[in-house]
Amino acid sequence: MRFLRTLIISILISLSCSYIIMSSVVFTSNEVMNGQELLKEVIIAIGLGIAISIISQIFEVERIPFLGQLLLHILGILVCVFTAGYLGDWYDVSNVSTIIIVLVSTFVIYCGTWWIMKNIMKKDVDELNKTIKKRRGELK
Repeated sequence: MRFLRTLIISILISLSCSYIIMSSVVFTSNEVMNGQELLKEVIIAIGLGIAISIISQIFEVERIPFLGQLLLHILGILVCVFTAGYLGDWYDVSNVSTIIIVLVSTFVIYCGTWWIMKNIMKKDVDELNKTIKKRRGELK
């Protein structure tokens, strides 16, 4: 159930964030997208979300120290984003500024996602603690 939750959250974040990245590149180049291109981008974003949710399972491996998990996660995310970006034409390999836009966008999105996930997990922990305290109070 936890993996499914991570999968859904990753897909939703990927859909919204790939739209932001794609839009920032499209707006700077004054391009227009047709329906087929937009469908391609949605499929790429869903695939990216699935890949990110799988990569996020690295945090379940207890043998790897957190710093190692974090570095592997960031590296995996960058590989996935740049692969998706290549498939979706989010950047031009010959134009460094488009690559930097994707890199900076990925970093900002990564930090924002960490903040959101931290708050979601904090809320879950607070609810669990409240339930435990409530049950202990009922047992005494």
